[in-house]
Amino acid sequence: MGGSQQSRHTAGGTDGGHGANPYFITSVKPGVQAMKNQRQLYRKMDKELTLVDTFWEGKKSLMKDFEPFKLLDQHAIKTPSHLKGDMTGLVQHLIGPAKNPTQKYRVLFRWIAENIAYDVVGLRAGAGVSTAQEALQRGVAVCGGYVDLLKKFCEIAELQFDSVNGYDKGANYYVGHDNLDSCSHAWGLIYLGGKPFYCDPTWAAGNVSKSTNTYTKEWREHWFLAEPNHFENTHLPNDQSETTSRQKDQSLESWNLSPKIGPMMYVMKVSLTQREGVLHANEKNEIDINLKMEVLGSIQHFLTSKSTDFKEDIGYQVMHFWKDNKITLHVRLPGPGTYKLDVYATKTLNASTASEGSEMHDKLVTYTIIGQSAKRNTPLNKRRFGSLPPDVLKGFACVSHTKPIIETSTERVVIEYSCPKDGDLLAKLSTENQPTVALKNRMYHERLKGKHAFHIHLPRAGWYYVYFHNDPKSGQYTQFAVFMIHFTGQSSDTNPVFPEGIKWNPLGIYYESNVKCVSHKSSYIRLTKGEGSLAITRPFQSNCPLKFTLNDINSDKFQKSSQLIFAHSNFGKNDLEKSSVSLRIDEAGFYVLHLFIRQTLAMRWLVVCSKGYDGDLFPPSDDSWGPSWDDFKALDLSMTCDAMVNIPNGQHTLKLALGKKKNLTIVGKLVEANGRENLSYQKAVRVDDSDSKFRDIVINLPDEVNEACLELYGCDKSSGNSFPRIGKWLLIRK
Repeated sequence: MGGSQQSRHTAGGTDGGHGANPYFITSVKPGVQAMKNQRQLYRKMDKELTLVDTFWEGKKSLMKDFEPFKLLDQHAIKTPSHLKGDMTGLVQHLIGPAKNPTQKYRVLFRWIAENIAYDVVGLRAGAGVSTAQEALQRGVAVCGGYVDLLKKFCEIAELQFDSVNGYDKGANYYVGHDNLDSCSHAWGLIYLGGKPFYCDPTWAAGNVSKSTNTYTKEWREHWFLAEPNHFENTHLPNDQSETTSRQKDQSLESWNLSPKIGPMMYVMKVSLTQREGVLHANEKNEIDINLKMEVLGSIQHFLTSKSTDFKEDIGYQVMHFWKDNKITLHVRLPGPGTYKLDVYATKTLNASTASEGSEMHDKLVTYTIIGQSAKRNTPLNKRRFGSLPPDVLKGFACVSHTKPIIETSTERVVIEYSCPKDGDLLAKLSTENQPTVALKNRMYHERLKGKHAFHIHLPRAGWYYVYFHNDPKSGQYTQFAVFMIHFTGQSSDTNPVFPEGIKWNPLGIYYESNVKCVSHKSSYIRLTKGEGSLAITRPFQSNCPLKFTLNDINSDKFQKSSQLIFAHSNFGKNDLEKSSVSLRIDEAGFYVLHLFIRQTLAMRWLVVCSKGYDGDLFPPSDDSWGPSWDDFKALDLSMTCDAMVNIPNGQHTLKLALGKKKNLTIVGKLVEANGRENLSYQKAVRVDDSDSKFRDIVINLPDEVNEACLELYGCDKSSGNSFPRIGKWLLIRK
């Protein structure tokens, strides 16, 4: 009988859609609060486990204190080899320090696992060692020899033990196996305190690699007093009377078609969404498998094919990613056929309480996947995608997408990531065919408060990788997440889009001046039919004007920027200056809006214009519209209207409020919108100074005029000081 378990070292959906806004994928966005909740969940899941914490309740009741068992393990391991010549003497020596039946059984079981190797050579020849005496003499055995020796030991130690023969889900097994006769095995039942407990001395001692047919000795604690659900999933007796009542009604067919469960299923407290062991891929030869975990750990997975006798890992056909406490394994089969997916898990244990080593690692679950479509999928570049729990706990989490596979029919995608205060992120975009070659000029990186936005413009239909590298504090960047983008549409631009080296985040003077953008939370502005606006605030600063310029993203030319921008300022509450910029862009494309403070660049915004403005542009101007705030402050004036004033039927009155200085002369002048003088405009504006609190600016546009510029000049008669122009306003007939 065979029955050695295969080594763990052996080969082993789309987000949302797109809505009215064509620039973004309208995915289910978890957001910053959801990311914080996720971090709290991972902290709760990241439990420090001791070896005893991995025991099921029945085993824990017999081994509450693990220290005596650690000493018994060492006693078994250090037992002199010459005692093997006398089985009775050997057993008496082994059970000498034991104080109860459980301790007796432990030391006997552990000695066999340490001293008997699996008889790979004998099994291959069809004559493996299967008796107790021969196993003791030769130091090798197949499963029958392990169990027979353990039974003889128990008889000498006066312990009740039954041997069981049946089927196993070991090295030669796959879910839905069509020849279960090749999966014969032997194991045992030990009775402690009047209750039966499962045990498998063969699998506890080590494993045989199916790909190399070599044996590796490796103690496996979970096969000693094994967890019943797990054990019954992997062992089924030929004679149902040789099992506990739990398994008596289970048919061979249902057992064969259930997923193969590994010990880590119960250590990590995992629940399965797919409870069938044989799964069928869709018409694309793809399938998603979902696992829900209560204990945090890491996983690995291996996909093998029946065509190679499940010996060689196909590699990179499976990706996995986390969402909260759920893991999704996205499988892309390389073609039609029968495949086996083995999933392994690792959990770091408290080393001071572990029997050997500080990690517990073994199988989680095994599925058989049937691919019936002729569709062939190319290998992925990575196995792990999206944000993993350790990175989320550090503060790095995707806040824009719930899945690392993004399906889009538009060429523009934005991925947003949270980032800890002292951390940083970098990203690289590449194609599926050339994953190591970065696509230049196709992504711009925007650093915002607490998060980073990566704006991507795809050149053509196909699959793309986005690699993210993080740096918590050290200055050394490590790759931690990968996203895949599947673009199924057509790109409007195959040329490079974003210039290299542009920094889209605010620069130092932006913060020094206490500037806040109140209209946009990021550095992109999307226009509607060529129109859009931006608003910022800052505390008033004398002799510190703001200047805005606009240029094409791939050009340094500014010729048209004055007609595309209408920049103006006004005062708000608490001496707060509010500056607004209106945009009218007549050609579709990408543009850069610059903000200068004291002639120093403070900030850039990316302006996206998908359709040009089909009306009149703004009049050209070399300076900002609205009041000149230094002069308004000096004259103690205020005006509440915007710098762009609608004039119903060409007639309107503007009110200029006076402060403490009452002895003022205000002069109004109307010129063409482009600033040129026009004699016909001379009588179009009049200033009424009859009110001591206000100056009424009475406007009467000539019939043929639709746009004009109002210029105001002021003079303080008490001091004799004259002032230049104190502001200008754009008047538009409505």
